[in-house]
Amino acid sequence: IELHVAPRDGYLEVRATGQYSLPDALEAFSRMAREAERLQRSRILLDMTGLAGDLPTMDRYQSGVHAANVLRGVRRMAVVGSRALRYTGFFEDTASNRGLEVRIFFERDEALAWLTSSAPG
Repeated sequence: IELHVAPRDGYLEVRATGQYSLPDALEAFSRMAREAERLQRSRILLDMTGLAGDLPTMDRYQSGVHAANVLRGVRRMAVVGSRALRYTGFFEDTASNRGLEVRIFFERDEALAWLTSSAPG
């Protein structure tokens, strides 16, 4: 997985491209955490529409646990996914249950509106 990271006004934009694998996904979340801390951003827009491959159920769980653990300094994360990735809500539920405020979207505009809003949830 290749990450394209760009600081924006009030958030960090991350585009993930390439072939999915669990080790790469876990490292990607760790890198996002480092970049968010370095650039002093507490919100992340993660665009996964350029990611290929299937995300097995247990990978969604492990990714959610890891993301919540390493992204402690992140207040809110919006994920833009492709419908081809079979959205199940498992990553979102797993990460949210561990303290990471995260939501999955299929439209970038909706994700950005939620990410940058001051309203809780």
